[in-house]
Order: sequence, then structure tokens, then C-alpha cells
Amino acid sequence: MPRSSRALFRRWIAGGLLLAGATVVSAQSVEAQTVEFRGGGFFSFTSQCQAEGWEGTVYASARYRPPGVGSNGPSTRFSVFFPLFYATSFVLQSGNLTAAYKTVDGGGLGSQLWVYPTKPRMRVTLRSPSAVNASTEAVRLKGQINGFDNVRNCVVDFDVSLTRRP
Repeated sequence: MPRSSRALFRRWIAGGLLLAGATVVSAQSVEAQTVEFRGGGFFSFTSQCQAEGWEGTVYASARYRPPGVGSNGPSTRFSVFFPLFYATSFVLQSGNLTAAYKTVDGGGLGSQLWVYPTKPRMRVTLRSPSAVNASTEAVRLKGQINGFDNVRNCVVDFDVSLTRRP
């Protein structure tokens, strides 16, 4: 093979390998993205919640990051954004929320940021679909948070519908 043909052949092979490598990296990047669902729903408070001013049923925005999907890591994250200047977030450090109550880390942001000194408990009684992955487009979650806003026996029932955000 003449010298110029060999050089052209090497460039062609190198270009093909570069393209193949870029395709693999691109495919891995898609899988490694954070998978988050955003939407909203209704939050209903028991009478014990009145100690901190929570009562009745309100609509709020919500975010949900399921564990082990994309680059989310092992934790489950659920955040709520109420319309009257308050946000709260809950983290199960490892695993999925199930129908059994699990102790979670929680905190809020109103006039200041604080971590709830008493850890709330949370459960999800309905997740549809039951298995969430990187291609899931929408999720519905129903469940309860016990010890909401650091109020003993304050139970919040929630029902949210969320769509995947890239």
C-alpha cells in the first residue's frame, strides 16, 4: 500500500474509533443524568398540625428524585413548595419509600433554614408506575408524612402527579 494510502487508512480508522468512542460517551451521559420529577398535588393536614398553622387541604408544587435512577445515587428525595413562602424537603438516605413508615431527614425554609430536630417518618402507599426508571415519563405518589414541620403526630396525606424533567 502506498504511503499516502496508509496514512489515509490510519486517519479513517482513527476517525471511526473516535466516532465510536463519542457515541459510547454520549450514551453514558444520557444514562448518567439526574432524573427528577416535578409537578404538584394536594396535601391534607390532621388537626395536630394546627400547632404550626397547617390546616385543611392545600395545593403545592413538588419534586421527587427516585433512588438509583440515572445519577441520582442511593437516596430518595421529596421536596414540597407551598404557595405561602415555605418549602420543606425530606431525604431517605438509602432505598425507596414503601408502604411502611421510614425515618427520614427533614427540614424547612421559611424565614430561615432549619433541620427538624425530631426526624419525621414517611411512607408511600401508592407509586404508579411501581418501578421508576430513566425512561419513565410520569409518576403518581400517594403517601403520608408523620411529624411534619417538627410537630408531634402531625400527619400529612399527600397525592401528587409529577412529570420527568431532563
